[in-house]
Amino acid sequence: MKSRQTENHTLGPLLKVLMNRVWTEVLFVPGSIAYLPDLIKNGDSSYGIESYDPAMIDGKQPAIAIDVPQKTRDMACISLDYPVPPVGLGNPTLTVENLKLLNLHAVERKGGLSFPPGYKVTGTVTFGLLNGKKLPLKLESQQVKADNYEFSQVCCVPKSQGGSDCVKKFANTGTGYFDATISDATGTAIITINTEKLCVDTIDQIKLTILPKNLEIKFTINQDGGPIGKEGMLAFAKAAVETGIAHNEVQHSINNLLNSKDLRDNMVKIINKAIEGILPSVRTQFGK
Repeated sequence: MKSRQTENHTLGPLLKVLMNRVWTEVLFVPGSIAYLPDLIKNGDSSYGIESYDPAMIDGKQPAIAIDVPQKTRDMACISLDYPVPPVGLGNPTLTVENLKLLNLHAVERKGGLSFPPGYKVTGTVTFGLLNGKKLPLKLESQQVKADNYEFSQVCCVPKSQGGSDCVKKFANTGTGYFDATISDATGTAIITINTEKLCVDTIDQIKLTILPKNLEIKFTINQDGGPIGKEGMLAFAKAAVETGIAHNEVQHSINNLLNSKDLRDNMVKIINKAIEGILPSVRTQFGK
């Protein structure tokens, strides 16, 4: 008989009790069979559960455009090589790469579960807390002080001052490294339940939300700044970091990690381990 995974049905009483007990009595209770913080930090080879603390975000993340004022774009294009001052053409782009996320295991449940249609379960957690104590998430280079971001501005040498026709285009690029400290973040997961096997089928999505007030960025730049000088490049880097990294890229990079197939599969194993431990007592409760 096929499992009735349709958009119009919610979980029955047994599965709701099961998932609520997993949520309140297992995943966030120290010493339980499936204490989530310990399993994120240490893994469990007997269940094929990997450690994700630290978690590596390898390679370059997709470049994003940074919305900065025209005067900031122009500042990145300063050059004495042309009779007409170059101007910034379009928004600069920012790329981050080879990051390491620390303290992902510092997580506590936030409120109860909800049960939307489609045999779904939704739960929300707080990152940056462990047993009531603050333990911020940290995002940094995989190698100490290695470059982990790059920004680039396309520049236009106009035919005449104020003109829009370019006689030449070139790009000024800066690289450096940043560290991010996230004191508090909220994560929401949407889970699909297999109603025949009484287990988690998939984790559909994990969404991390960081408020700007809970994010601290420290950065440096590893070059002299070329024609615009060290101070000019630092000023441009500050705009790139504060606008791009702080407002977009930290959250985006962590969400990419949380929604990777490997991590979501790992979380499925953890929750199913919790279900395995508590299912017999729930069956007894329902006389099954």
